[in-house]
Amino acid sequence: MAGMFSLPDVVAEVFKAAGGGCPTALAATRDALSVVTPGANRGKVATTGISTMDGIRFLGNVLWFVLGGVVAGLGWYLAGMVAAVTIIGLPWARACFRIGTYTFFPFGREIVWKSELSDEPQGAMGVLRLIGNVIWFIPIGLSLMIIHVVAAMACFITIIGIPFGWAHLKLAAASVFPLGQRIVPIEVARLARERNASAQLATHRGR
Repeated sequence: MAGMFSLPDVVAEVFKAAGGGCPTALAATRDALSVVTPGANRGKVATTGISTMDGIRFLGNVLWFVLGGVVAGLGWYLAGMVAAVTIIGLPWARACFRIGTYTFFPFGREIVWKSELSDEPQGAMGVLRLIGNVIWFIPIGLSLMIIHVVAAMACFITIIGIPFGWAHLKLAAASVFPLGQRIVPIEVARLARERNASAQLATHRGR
């Protein structure tokens, strides 16, 4: 059955598509936009059944790409090329290219730790990744993080850009520790975290 969503609802759905699942933030976004766009039928868009979320994610990705996502993604690719030139920086280059591809079209996907997708112990590899991330952060990671945080603040000020601000904050977090990060659909990320939460709950109950 076809449905109608107001502009506040659409932006809130884009916020969820970006991985921003905080109920308080979602409610604040919807309420703020309800003030900006009063009226029962103003800013209505038609959506249809199961394809609603896919359409919203597509719209969010197009707007994101045009309004700066392409520049942000190229910035990650540039960082990756700089790392690749050093040869020793190839692991960081691979991580940059992975996150750069995600940066072009972030809606509908999520950045997760590799450990969240696997039950295998990290062992020495986890220690090496930590050292690698610390080395990365000082020359490049800090700069990328600051750029994404500033962009996020600018998006938050506009209110309607809150979904994009949330996406920038996720990228700011990825800028700090890119090694060991993986890009998966939002649904996969949620299932992995629910599984890990269930495992932790079972462990605590068994104590």
